[in-house]
Amino acid sequence: MTETGGLSAVPFSVPTELSRVPVPRRPVAGRTVVWLVDTDQSSEAAARHAPQLLSTDERARAGSLRRRSDREVYVTAHVALRILLGRLLERHPGALPMEREACHGCGAPHGRPVVRCGQTHFSLSHSGRLILVAFAVVPVGVDIEQTASSGVVEEAGNTLHPTECQELDALPESGRPQAFTEIWTRKEAYLKMLGTGLLRDTRLDCVGTGRPGSTSGISDTGAQLTPVTVPSGYAAALCVSTLA
Repeated sequence: MTETGGLSAVPFSVPTELSRVPVPRRPVAGRTVVWLVDTDQSSEAAARHAPQLLSTDERARAGSLRRRSDREVYVTAHVALRILLGRLLERHPGALPMEREACHGCGAPHGRPVVRCGQTHFSLSHSGRLILVAFAVVPVGVDIEQTASSGVVEEAGNTLHPTECQELDALPESGRPQAFTEIWTRKEAYLKMLGTGLLRDTRLDCVGTGRPGSTSGISDTGAQLTPVTVPSGYAAALCVSTLA
């Protein structure tokens, strides 16, 4: 399988027995741990664990999704997150005190997910059948996306910073979908790390593709962006806070 990116993610499959979960590498200062989960390999086991591990809100959210594939990805992602986080914090994954921060837009408690124990920050993203889970000791954001189509690139041009648009325009048309996807994953990872998500205008911050010669305007904002190695047909990025 052809891969692209930088930081390597650790493969993880949801086990049939929780006692078989390996001890995860612990995040420390300067080291973020990223896990890659394939829904095709984990959805069956995740579905068996879901009734015992997921919260009432998580089960309701899963049930509201109309497409079976979307429900499988959501359940697998949240079960995997709870299992890994529970192992890191030495807590039962179904009893983790998970909450939502206040929304940056309205102040209601539906902002960035957090766990009120230990010093572990986490971020979750999924696209297609793949899931990324990142753990760090500082605020962190991770994003994975399937490579955009040419049509999406054309329609989404007005969501980018002007410098990013110039970077795309300088590329051959055939290379723009992957480059756009690289920009978008970096942008979402950055906004997740900030805690604003897409409530912040996506045109404000220039993150670029991360390729040699690309321009990024966030180097002085206390954020570090890194590409994540993922299977071909996807792009992924990680963003961590560098502020003490």
